[in-house]
Amino acid sequence: MNTKLQKLAIKLQNLFRLDEFNSPIQAYSRFKLMYEKQSEYFSLFKPSDLIKLIFYIYSYKNTKDFKLAEDYLNKIAFAHLFVTNGEEHFETCDACGGDGQFRCDVCYGDRTLECRDCDGEGTVDCDTCDGSGEDEEGLPCAECQGGGTVGCQTCDGRGVEECHNCDGEGYHTCQECDGSGEINTGTLEYDSYSICTWSQILKDKCELESGTFDPIMSESDFEQFADEYITLHYYQDNAEFRDRVQVGMVYCTNFEDEPDLYRSSRPFYIELNTADVSEYTK
Repeated sequence: MNTKLQKLAIKLQNLFRLDEFNSPIQAYSRFKLMYEKQSEYFSLFKPSDLIKLIFYIYSYKNTKDFKLAEDYLNKIAFAHLFVTNGEEHFETCDACGGDGQFRCDVCYGDRTLECRDCDGEGTVDCDTCDGSGEDEEGLPCAECQGGGTVGCQTCDGRGVEECHNCDGEGYHTCQECDGSGEINTGTLEYDSYSICTWSQILKDKCELESGTFDPIMSESDFEQFADEYITLHYYQDNAEFRDRVQVGMVYCTNFEDEPDLYRSSRPFYIELNTADVSEYTK
């Protein structure tokens, strides 16, 4: 029993509404907001003492004593869990910056170029009269009606033609990502949880399977215990897992009653110092 923490809990509990502390889970969530506002003060506390303080605040707020907190503190244990749903991890293609294409460096995306045969005029000298407008007898050329020029057949008189470099598309498809803008990294996405639990079932499962390739349960079964643990820290990442790691199954990498805890201040969270999946990756 820590009387100093209990006295502090009595003072701090006045800063919260009762409906903000309906459960230890909610208490942790609300305390995180307080911590970040007063991180300089709370950074002086050990992570393990912060856990006790949260339970003390929760207990006193709801019962006006600390028996409930002591009951929880005698039961809790800590675990790091992970689960992958088998979803492949993609990252933005470095070659094209995620666009999936490059702008044509000849037409600069305009898709057309000035006609090479008529220099953009849309007309060329008449072949029949060599541009003079007259035939051999000095009469108006029948081909160009005496004008000396005829419409350019290359560009149909438009003065521009389809860019030969990009086939009129204005861009080139990125070959690195086949135009998707993303690269498959060959890894799988996974969810990571550092939890504090008072569930005897979860504790027994984690203690039995900690550090092994035997999952503690399926992800759907794990969701049934949502009210029996605090998620101290959650994050998503990706890794190349060994073949023995099954999709949709929850694995415990570490389980301890009194672990070495790490604390981050901004944003605030607590997690096990040994929260990693390296033993399960290739």
